Amino acid sequence: MAIAAAGVAIVGGVTQAVVSAKRANKISDAIKNYERQDLTNAYENTRVSTLSAELQQEELARATASSVQALRAGGVRAVGAGSGSVQAANINAARTIGADLDMQQKRIEDLRATDEVRIQQATEVREQADLTGMGNELNTQRQNTTNGINTAVSGVGSAFSAIGAMGGVGSKIPKVSAVKTTTQGLTTAKPQAPIYTG
Repeated sequence: MAIAAAGVAIVGGVTQAVVSAKRANKISDAIKNYERQDLTNAYENTRVSTLSAELQQEELARATASSVQALRAGGVRAVGAGSGSVQAANINAARTIGADLDMQQKRIEDLRATDEVRIQQATEVREQADLTGMGNELNTQRQNTTNGINTAVSGVGSAFSAIGAMGGVGSKIPKVSAVKTTTQGLTTAKPQAPIYTG
């Protein structure tokens, strides 16, 4: 019974060691070949809206046309005196439109930069969790390999102990009564009749 239990321990230990070692190798390869995650910036394709600027430019063109027509109706003096104010109003409106477009561009750049930080943090957290999980599994499989080897070795020791307890193999070896030294080396004397212990 003890020999059978030792045999089961040996087979179980060897199986556990081999299976765990294979799993550990696969996990080690997975860690070496880990592919970094590629997340996309949510604002990558966001563009400045020019619709508002186009509408403002159309309104400015109408207002300028109306102002110029009114100045023409007032005569040469009105055109000369009023053209400067119309031009100043156009320049001022163009600056306002340009400032609005610039503000939109800066806002988009801020959103992109903020999302890049979010992406980097999310990527680091995910990758760290993935690699930590794989590392823990690798350590577990390595420990299982060691446990399997220890179980197999313990089973071998138990088997020899069980064989010895049964008056096993070691007790049936004939005893040599004397060793004689010659010029040609060691020779054994004629053994006595086997002496069995156990």
